[in-house]
Amino acid sequence: SDKMKILNEFKTFEEVQLAVCGYNSSGKTSFLHHFLGKGNFLPAGKGAVTARVVKFSYAPAEEARLLVQGGGFHSPVTKKLFNLSPYFLSTNQMTTQQKRKNAKDLKDEIAGELARPKDYGPFSKEFAEWASDFIEIYIPSPVLELGITVYDTPGFHFGDDPILVENLKDLI
Repeated sequence: SDKMKILNEFKTFEEVQLAVCGYNSSGKTSFLHHFLGKGNFLPAGKGAVTARVVKFSYAPAEEARLLVQGGGFHSPVTKKLFNLSPYFLSTNQMTTQQKRKNAKDLKDEIAGELARPKDYGPFSKEFAEWASDFIEIYIPSPVLELGITVYDTPGFHFGDDPILVENLKDLI
């Protein structure tokens, strides 16, 4: 049938990709915290908190890391690497209070790369340069281990800086 012919023409993906999109303060980060199952480790708050696209992929605890990538999504070049493994090793032996502190320490570690810089104007050249880099975070999330890649996008807002719109178009 024609329907089967069309389906057979589509390239199948070995990996499921999920992009989390929405307006500022619409609950994207809360959803990700719950979905990834690794505590509240991402910067969150009211208004525009982040401005970089973040790609989450699976890695075992000893290989957990954050990469700051330049060069776009299709030909990334690593600019910085942060070892995140200390935040994920031996968490099974932690109390709930220790896990919360660990998540807070992890949030503090990565906030400088994810949170919007306060010293750049939203339409400045410096902001556009900063926002053009994207982040890859590899963590031992059971959901990601299933072969799912998750993208966290900056919140949509009327009058966004053009670089944010370009980043979203490039991601798609």
